[in-house]
Amino acid sequence: MSHPLRSVKGMKNPLTKLDALAADIVAGRIGTEEPWGGADVCVVAEEPKPQPGGFYPDPYWSVTRYVGELSWLCVQLRNIAWKLDGFGYWKYEFFTRFNVAASTVPDDQGIQLKLLAAVREAYGFLGAVVNNEPLPDVAPIVFHPREVGADIAPFAPGELVSFYADRGIDISGLAA
Repeated sequence: MSHPLRSVKGMKNPLTKLDALAADIVAGRIGTEEPWGGADVCVVAEEPKPQPGGFYPDPYWSVTRYVGELSWLCVQLRNIAWKLDGFGYWKYEFFTRFNVAASTVPDDQGIQLKLLAAVREAYGFLGAVVNNEPLPDVAPIVFHPREVGADIAPFAPGELVSFYADRGIDISGLAA
């Protein structure tokens, strides 16, 4: 069941929408969705066995016990990003990068920190889109196997708290 983002209606700036999304997550307003599969990303509880051959490579498997919640975030971020210029061109890197960021947070840290780490990555990527800056990992030709998100730092709770504090969002109680 999807949880609507009531707080983002009428907002034009995707970074403002991300602020509202982060505030919803901090407040525990997190929905669930069916397992996400799109833009070469699949959110799953267990990584499937590799399939031999085939023309298309396997997707990025985002493995977590929070399948419904991370899938909900994929839908929310898609809804924020899909109308931005070039979405069809950069969506593969966007979805992979924020799922890679989520995967750096151990499941035992809780779903809120996992989602907030993913949203933090979305801020950087969508900020580059809005400001017409070069996008990380985006290229007209994709070579496989792809290593999207190799530059994403490991989970650091203090840095996440500082990032959100700079945006006026207090998550210190979550990262205690």
